[in-house]
Order: sequence, then structure tokens, then C-alpha cells
Amino acid sequence: MREFGSEYDLSFRNCSLSDLWKGRKHTVLLRSGRDAIFAAAEKLLKEKSTTARAYVPALSCESMYSAFKNLGYEIVFYPIDEAFNPVYPDEIKKGDVLLLMLYYGMTDVKSIEKWIIEHPEVNTVLDITHSVWDDYAYGLSATFTIGSLRKSMGTVNGGLLVSDIYDVKAEKGENVFTEYRKKAFRIKKQYAYDRTQDVKNEYRKMLAIAEEDIAKNDVFFAADEESVRGFDCVNVEEIRYRRKRNFSVLYSAINIKKLIPDNIDGTPFSLPVAIENRDEIQREFAKRGVYAPVLWPIDETAKNVCGFAGYVADNMLSLPIDQRYGYDDMVDIASIVEEVLSR
Repeated sequence: MREFGSEYDLSFRNCSLSDLWKGRKHTVLLRSGRDAIFAAAEKLLKEKSTTARAYVPALSCESMYSAFKNLGYEIVFYPIDEAFNPVYPDEIKKGDVLLLMLYYGMTDVKSIEKWIIEHPEVNTVLDITHSVWDDYAYGLSATFTIGSLRKSMGTVNGGLLVSDIYDVKAEKGENVFTEYRKKAFRIKKQYAYDRTQDVKNEYRKMLAIAEEDIAKNDVFFAADEESVRGFDCVNVEEIRYRRKRNFSVLYSAINIKKLIPDNIDGTPFSLPVAIENRDEIQREFAKRGVYAPVLWPIDETAKNVCGFAGYVADNMLSLPIDQRYGYDDMVDIASIVEEVLSR
């Protein structure tokens, strides 16, 4: 039973998101993670620091490497193991680019740092989208550390690019992505109160137009000022606590195959589960108000390189556990999951 009207505790901010990257020499805040990846790929070409060959983990949606592909890089997929750790390519050479991903707060960070330090001749681009709330993610020695902040915060803009080697300057000014995301967010607030289907259709169209704009990979814009202020205001400790508690409650409440253990070191991004008839089940979840995205649609070549990546791409859904929700929400989500899977 939900409870209303009791006294509550107000949690003050002790650490903001922007505090986590203050130790890095060069930081630029962009519209999106895709902008950050494009900025890194273009900078390495301009500095003539790359062979224009990029090694990409097989479990990567196209948005992680499309910027490299569009800039003329040769894309080579490499496998990951069943603990979501990289299986480092032996054939990688000086000047090549190695893309790395911290998956779900469970990737072996110490192993990644050791490999980076032992291979200074390789350009490394580390994606910390799943670990933006964790201090350790910002202390690794990658050539570039990039991440999508908007996916964890719900801001209009949010892409991070940090480096101790290269300084990158972003374009400033009006752009389609920011314009349409702002419009969509305003309209979505209305939908949250009245659930009007026409309103939902309208904001979804606007978000789609915004995504098409960043998919071009031809420019990278600075984040808007409102989003940047948001990075300074959020309470990191509170968000870590909420995500970990939500993850724990939902993990225990559903009888379904989980793709990660319940004792991950980092702050959970979501709860990935493996499901047969994935697309059908996803539609049934959505009918009941649970939107569980497919995070990793991958290339057929990548599936041939890594069987585990292919399995995840074909069977995984990502259940929400983020800071918007609380205990009762996790119980409701678990109830819907069990209802759909028992049919």
C-alpha cells in the first residue's frame, strides 16, 4: 500500500555531478554522447594521431561507432566475455583507436586501467554512460572519456568529453537537437498530468527529429546553459542511493534471468534481463506502462565475432531503476513483469 502525508527527509547536495570530473585537464559539455564520440574521433584525425582504424566492442549499438565510420575509420569488432569485460584484440597497433565501454557498473575497471597504462601507443576512448555517477569512472587514463549524461539525468542536453591530452572546442548557438528536445520536454510535462494520447504522439515526433539531427555526426554543439546548471545542482549521493535501492528491490522481486549479479560495484544504470520472444514481451510491457528498451541492436558482423554479444542483442531488455522511482514503483514494475511472463 502506498502511504501519503507522512513527514519526509530533505536530502541536501554534498557532491554535484560536475564535481566528479574537476580533476581532469580538459572538459567540454556537449549536447549528447554522440557529439562527444564525434568530437573525439575528429580530434584524433586532425591531430594525425590515428591510423583511422577503430576497434569497437561487439556489444555496441551503431551510435557508439557511427561517428568513426562516417569519418572514414575502418571499424573492427572485438569480443567481450560473459562478465561484460573486453577481450583485448592482439592485433591492435600503434595509433589505432580502442573503444571501451563500462557496462552496467560491472566491467572490471582495474583490468581496463592496467591495459591502458601498458599500451600508451593506442588511443583509447572510454564510454562511461553507465557509470556517470561513480567517481572511479573519471579517474581512468583513457585518451578520451566520453558519456551520455542526459540518459541518467533527464536533461535536454548532456554529453561529456574529458581528456588530459586534448582540448576540444564545441560549437555554440541554436541547433535542431536542442530546440526540439526543449519543445518535447515542455509538452511531455502536460502528458504527465492528463495522459492525452495526441500530446504523447506530438512529443515523441519531436524527440525523433532531435535524434535524427545528432545522427548526422557532422558537428558537435555545446550543451545548453540550463542543462549545464543542472549538472551543478543534482545530489550525487542521493541518486546513487536511490538507484542502488531500486535495483536491489526489483532484482529480488522478479523471477527472471538477470544478466548481471546483484552485487555490482558501481551505481546501476538499469536492470538488464534475458527474455525469450523479446519483441513480443517488450510490447506487452509497454501496454502496461513499463518501457524496457533494447539497448544493444548490433551489427550481424559483431554477432559473428562474439556469440555472447549476439545473445544479449537478441534477448535483452533493460528494466528501469532510476532515481525518479521508489520502492512502490519497483513493486509495481515487478508485478507487471510477472503478470506478462506468466501468460
